[in-house]
Amino acid sequence: TTLTVSKEDFFMANQMGNLPNLAFTSFNFHHFPINSARQLFYFGQRQMIGKKMTIPFSATLDHANADPYIFSQLVECYCENLILPKE
Repeated sequence: TTLTVSKEDFFMANQMGNLPNLAFTSFNFHHFPINSARQLFYFGQRQMIGKKMTIPFSATLDHANADPYIFSQLVECYCENLILPKE
């Protein structure tokens, strides 16, 4: 059996991706030709910088359904746990 979803559901769903062989400092995902309110989250190649593991993170948000406050909470948590060394 194949599970399918409607186009509307597909284009409204958040997408998370993992690119474990790509060490990026900037990442821009091409937009779909069909209007989409999808949020795109991608993680890149894990690297050790000093004694700290870092994971590059790219987020593409659509202003129609992205809450900047909630996204800032996500970025703050990400930075605390994966990027910035604790002092």
